[in-house]
Amino acid sequence: MHSQTADNFAYFKKCGAYEVALELKEEGKIRHFGISFHDRAEVLEQILTEYPQIEVVQIQFNYLDYDDPAVENGKCYEVCRKHGNPNGSVRNEQS
Repeated sequence: MHSQTADNFAYFKKCGAYEVALELKEEGKIRHFGISFHDRAEVLEQILTEYPQIEVVQIQFNYLDYDDPAVENGKCYEVCRKHGNPNGSVRNEQS
């Protein structure tokens, strides 16, 4: 699921998209359940807490923005590490 933000997450939850993806994975129709994310670290924390089955999180990552409080690059990366496998479940998208 692409472009997850606070607004998109609320919409996807309301229409049951996360549950459908999990059902499709159980049925073997999809292999991996992942999201691309474009919001604040607290939103990512909420998503990964509510749906720990998410295997891949693609974040916008730029070393120059790592400590930038407006972008929250570093915070989002640390949330990914907290919830996933630091050796493979986080994919970086350079801007």
